[in-house]
Amino acid sequence: MQVVLKKAFLQGEVDIIMSKSYAHRLLILSALSDNSTKIVGRSDAQDILATISCLKALGAEIIDTYDGYLVHPITNAAKYSVCNAGESGSTLRFLLPVSAIFNCQCQFEVTGRLSKRPLEDLANALIAGGVEVTKTAPYKVSGKLKSGEYTIRGDISSQYISGLMFALPLLEGDSKIIIEGNLASKSYIDITLDAINKFGVDIEETHYGYFIKGGQRYISPKEVKVECDWSNGAFFLAAGAINGDMLVKGLDISSKQGDKEIYNILRKMGADITSVHKGIRVKKSKLKAIEIDADNIPDLVPIISVLCSYASNTSVIKNVERLRYKESDRIESTIKMMSSLGIQIGYNGNLNVQGGKVLGGTVDGYNDHRIVMSASIAALNARGETLITTAKAVQKSYPNFFSEYKALGGQVNVIE
Repeated sequence: MQVVLKKAFLQGEVDIIMSKSYAHRLLILSALSDNSTKIVGRSDAQDILATISCLKALGAEIIDTYDGYLVHPITNAAKYSVCNAGESGSTLRFLLPVSAIFNCQCQFEVTGRLSKRPLEDLANALIAGGVEVTKTAPYKVSGKLKSGEYTIRGDISSQYISGLMFALPLLEGDSKIIIEGNLASKSYIDITLDAINKFGVDIEETHYGYFIKGGQRYISPKEVKVECDWSNGAFFLAAGAINGDMLVKGLDISSKQGDKEIYNILRKMGADITSVHKGIRVKKSKLKAIEIDADNIPDLVPIISVLCSYASNTSVIKNVERLRYKESDRIESTIKMMSSLGIQIGYNGNLNVQGGKVLGGTVDGYNDHRIVMSASIAALNARGETLITTAKAVQKSYPNFFSEYKALGGQVNVIE
């Protein structure tokens, strides 16, 4: 699918979809808890559907309701299961350790670039914990995870650590997660800990990483609501600042989500942005350049780059190297996206974006949802038309993105 977009002023209110990060976690914890849980909030995002499918394969019963899901926990895990994680890194990396607590055989199938994204460090940790794990797709897991010490690098993927956090409290003995080096994307660990706490389990942060007392169990809160998503809300917040007048509803400024930092970034860039009762209000603004550390907010880098393209002077985005291991090599795809739109951008360990006139052009979407959506926002005030390829990639996280974009005044022509 391709889309052709023209310059447009986005105006109105948009209800942001539920947080994919929280939804993954709450679904998993509900499937591991002592009783049934109602989750308020639903999504047709491919990543969420992948987690639901895998949990069902492991033995959970998940029923769609009009406003979310009813999750009946895994009581008798399947002795052998085939789980299709699709292209969802969260699904795969969270559920590999979880599947290993049941002493069953499980095969995880994947699609797209997921088989090429890093997994070896997590596999090695599980192997050290007594589990057999293959290191190439399809990923096969067998054996029973043991409590103990798990040493894992902190600079590759926080999802490894979250996956272990879901599994280790349910084992008989105490465990430690020992972090080697710097812990990147810590905000995602904070989301995991927040979700786990909702189910009555405690994990202690220590100087070496995390201490996890064994013999705990997840206690269902009976009903839990999924927060709205700052990661996807960032696109419409940026739209307002570039060429719009937007009320982005449902975003909680006190959230544990690291991507709420987009609010502070827009303020630092001089945007007319305020937190109001219903959400965040942002209007078309004259933006100024910024220097920012993206270590804790890697998913925001493409849309921050777009904001920088509309700012005065040159902006610098630091600590972006881990973007190479996303749905695309997001250093390469972000540079190509910006260059295709007529913006000067360079990479010398940091991304350096020269603000100026966005011209429009043909953008390779790299089958990456965040590149497609970022390019769509960049098109709002471009001089000419913008054509984006592989636009169907928005199905991964935000299936209704283009329909909402159009309802707000966006000029979109979808070419199937």
